[in-house]
Amino acid sequence: MRNNLFLLLVLLLTSTFVLAKNQTLDSLQVLVRQSPADSSRVKLLIEIAKHYQNSHFDSTYYYGERAYEMAHDLQYAYGLAESMLVMGISAWRTGNYEEGLLKCERARMQAEAYHFKRIEAIALINIGTIRNYQADYALALLSYQQALRINETLEDQALSAQLFLNIGGIHYNHKDYNQALEFWNQALDLNLKLGNKGNAGSCMNNIALVHAINKDLDQALAYYHKAISMYNEDEFCQKVYPFENIGSLYIDKGNLDSATYYYQKSLHGAIQCKNPIIESASLSGLGKINQARGLPEQALKCYESAIQICQKIGATRELQEITLSLSELHEKMGNLQLALDYFKRYKIIGDSLFNSDNVAEIGRLQSNYLIEKQQREFEIKQERVAFENEKNAERQVLIRNVFIFSLILVIIIASVIYRNYKIKTAANKKLSALNEAIHSQQKELIQQAEELQILNHSLNELNNSLERKVEERTKELKLKNKELETKNTKLGEYAFYNAHQLRAPVAAILGLTALFENQNLDLDETKEIINNLKKSATNLDEVVRVINEVLEKEGLLKKSK
Repeated sequence: MRNNLFLLLVLLLTSTFVLAKNQTLDSLQVLVRQSPADSSRVKLLIEIAKHYQNSHFDSTYYYGERAYEMAHDLQYAYGLAESMLVMGISAWRTGNYEEGLLKCERARMQAEAYHFKRIEAIALINIGTIRNYQADYALALLSYQQALRINETLEDQALSAQLFLNIGGIHYNHKDYNQALEFWNQALDLNLKLGNKGNAGSCMNNIALVHAINKDLDQALAYYHKAISMYNEDEFCQKVYPFENIGSLYIDKGNLDSATYYYQKSLHGAIQCKNPIIESASLSGLGKINQARGLPEQALKCYESAIQICQKIGATRELQEITLSLSELHEKMGNLQLALDYFKRYKIIGDSLFNSDNVAEIGRLQSNYLIEKQQREFEIKQERVAFENEKNAERQVLIRNVFIFSLILVIIIASVIYRNYKIKTAANKKLSALNEAIHSQQKELIQQAEELQILNHSLNELNNSLERKVEERTKELKLKNKELETKNTKLGEYAFYNAHQLRAPVAAILGLTALFENQNLDLDETKEIINNLKKSATNLDEVVRVINEVLEKEGLLKKSK
């Protein structure tokens, strides 16, 4: 069977609601339960659907349908378009081409009505992919070209890479291998630039097909294995394409054991991933191996299973190749009538696929697209020229306005500078006069400072002299105080002594005077008392004299002149 190329299906890899790449499925489920029944839950349901898009198509469809029902209740236009697209992709990937085509077309119409350009482009890519699998290459190319026109405004390199990959597939199916290789290499370069390893692997798988057709089998095998290495663990469903193609390559090399191994891997993966195209291709490949090993009955079972799948899903291109294999098998088994019938079917299908009208229609579409593209490029160029002319006119007006403004600004600045110059000149004259006054005052201050310095020196010397005199006087006062203290002590002691000496005469005088109060005294007694008073007064005078002499001697009393 002819090798299977990988047509890149497109789900919305980005949306208005972007979650972290490491967001786990469990956390998304939790968020769905916790989120309100609004547009945010619709977006979460679509994100969950995208988690299943490479492995569990039924789950993708289920969550897409839930999102659609909620978006319909909310009248959420973007959610309606995106969820419908999710269901459409899931439907055609499981072989239900008609439902997939219907839902993708409805998603496209919804996106077109609300100007969701990216969803519209992705819907067109998937419509083209379905048409390609149905061998309706003209309509497939038309869808891809419409997506390309939309992407010219989006300038999305990831979408460009996907379109180049799928358009290359159409050229490959029409056996224009050089043109197919040119598109696939462009797609590969873009995907490597963007870091899309999985999509780059798909490009490598398709490039290997051209090497296989050119009988460069070792180079083709190297590309297939490199394609497999580019896929992540969760991209197992993409690996079934190179597995099936490697099986076909080993049949060409005559290595039936290796071919069987890879066909069984691709068959198991196709069943698990619900990929009817690869399932039928793998069964057809196993049929060829059984036919080569001389096991016609087993080969017949494989071919019949494969042809049932192709008829069910409407895979016309694959059906053609299986009918040819059945024709050859029945011829070897001696069933010539059946061999002829299958060969006629093969020719009819081939004529429908590659008749002159189809080829002409594809050529016409390519020519029209190129002409439209050139016309759009010419119009864009004319718009750019008109825009540049308009910008140049605006630039000239701007330059003139800037010149006038600059001239006015220069005049204003010159006026300000001249005014400032006059003010500065007047200020400088005042400043010069002030400087002279300050200089004169400075001289006076210097002279005064010198005089003050001399006075300070004199004051310092006077202070020093005064300090010395104060110190000497202090010493003298201290000595005198000490002498006074000594004299006071002696005077106190002497006063005590004199008080004792004076007490006796004073007491005698007081006693005698008291006798005068007695009125009974005679003359003799009176004379005797008077004589005794004289003696006591004389004794008192003597005591006072002695005291005076002692005080004068001790310097406590000045001599009377």
